[in-house]
Amino acid sequence: MIEVILNRFRGTGDIFKIFGLSITGNIIYATYISLAVAILSQNPIYGIISFALYILGESMGWGKWVGYLTAVKAPENYDDLEGYNFPYIHKTANLIVNERQNYKLYCQIALGLRGFYWWTPLYLFLAYIGLINYIEAITIGILLGIAFPIACEIGKRLNYNGKFWIINYSKGWENQELVYGLFQGLMMWYVIIRNL
Repeated sequence: MIEVILNRFRGTGDIFKIFGLSITGNIIYATYISLAVAILSQNPIYGIISFALYILGESMGWGKWVGYLTAVKAPENYDDLEGYNFPYIHKTANLIVNERQNYKLYCQIALGLRGFYWWTPLYLFLAYIGLINYIEAITIGILLGIAFPIACEIGKRLNYNGKFWIINYSKGWENQELVYGLFQGLMMWYVIIRNL
C-alpha cells in the first residue's frame, strides 16, 4: 500500500524542492489524501479541506511517546512537555495512568490519544461529505489511535535495517512509521473501496 511509503516519507522531512520551495513528505502525503478525497467526492474543495485537516491533525508532536516505545532501553523522560498544551494529551493520559507509576502504559495511552486526535477530524469530515458514516469515522479514529502504540511495539521488534531509494528503514522508530502507514492504508482503502 502506498500509505506505508507515504507515512515513512512523512517522517523524512524535505524530499525535493520546486522553485526553492521545500516539498516535505508530509505535503506529499497530504496531497495524496487530498486527491483521493477530491476524486471520490468529485469536489476539489473537499480535497483542499482534507489536505488541511490532515496537516492539522499531524502537526502536533509525539516524539516523547514514540521514542520511548520504539527503543529497547529508553529512560523515562518526565521533563519532556509533549502534549501538555492543547489537546492536553499528557494530562488525559496521566489521569488514566500516572506516568511515574507505569511510564510505558502512560506512553501507550498518550500515543493512542495522539493517533485518535490525528485522524478523527479527517474521517469525521469524510462522514460529513458522505463518503462514510459517522460510526465508521469514530471507529476508524479509535482503531488508528489503538494502532499507533501497536505499530511502535511491532517496529521495535522488526530488526530490518537498510535503504530503499530515499527511504531509510531501521529497527525502532523508522520501522514503526512503515507499520503505522500500513494501518493508515487499511483505513484509507476501506473508504476508497467503499466508494468505488
